[in-house]
Amino acid sequence: MISIPESSQDAKDPVRYDVSVIVLTHNSRNSIDCCLESVFKQHVSAEVILIDSGSEDDTVSHVKSTHPSVKVKSLRDNVGYSKGNNIGILEASSEILAILNPDAILLDDALMRLVRLVKRRERAIVSPVILLPGSEKVNASGLACNPLGFGFPRGLGVSKEDARQNESVSGVSGCCIVARKDTLLGIGAFDDDFFMYNEDVDLSWRAHLLNYETVIETSCYVQHEYKPEITLFKLMQIERNRRIVLKKYLPFRWAAILLPSLMIAEAISTAAFMRFGLKGVSARLSVWANSISLSPGKIRGNLANLQKHLDPVFPSEPTLTGSEVETAVRKATDVILKINWRLIR
Repeated sequence: MISIPESSQDAKDPVRYDVSVIVLTHNSRNSIDCCLESVFKQHVSAEVILIDSGSEDDTVSHVKSTHPSVKVKSLRDNVGYSKGNNIGILEASSEILAILNPDAILLDDALMRLVRLVKRRERAIVSPVILLPGSEKVNASGLACNPLGFGFPRGLGVSKEDARQNESVSGVSGCCIVARKDTLLGIGAFDDDFFMYNEDVDLSWRAHLLNYETVIETSCYVQHEYKPEITLFKLMQIERNRRIVLKKYLPFRWAAILLPSLMIAEAISTAAFMRFGLKGVSARLSVWANSISLSPGKIRGNLANLQKHLDPVFPSEPTLTGSEVETAVRKATDVILKINWRLIR
């Protein structure tokens, strides 16, 4: 996590922008043009900052030659989502920031609407409705952050018309986030310990704990090249980072009451690792060993507000294994989790 710097970034750039758009790239040559062009079409004054995280293709040289107004900062190594975006946050000169994935496309006046909402709700961290590529179907209308450390995409596969009004949600999607710079710095921005995945879950838990809000602006949309497949690397990152979230925020009393649900979640994730054979077994053991050694330290704050915003849900889809057995277990887990959560309330 990062803290508020002593000096203002305004001294670096006297131009006043409506928003600073931060795009983190890594071998993103095939998608970056569509992303940047969608930003330039927005009816706002935008400072565009590209942080390249150790690309091995020609992303940097291409952007410099075709989009000279973009401020490019090239990093030697791939530092991951959290650290890369934190660097962009510190580089930005605007009071309002937008974090945008390089494979995401802003549709219509999405950025202008998001900026307007942030101006009205100063303590809000806002996301649009994320759409599946070439579709009117929803990828995520925010996240359903449950007390077990998972962040499930809300509304996956439903029509975009089903999301009709702005609403507070338990989590925002890291695909596109808009907030005031002092809001992000005030909660520590992203945790550098999260290389990929669940960094948005961590940010959302921390926001609620520190009395900020996470909101979906349902009148604007972003298209995202969402890839639903679960690789072993992705599974390891999700499970490792889920454990960090629980270690940082979950009180001992909550953990004790949630123990049945936590144990079932462990069984589901273990089954997902087993799909990869011996490599999966080794990876599972590695995640367990890593989670034992990690000591991130507890984050203190308003537990009542965090409790109010977490969603005690365990959706049956999407599954980690694709099996009917997992779907049935997930449905049972959803019931047990709701019962456990009621005891906490």
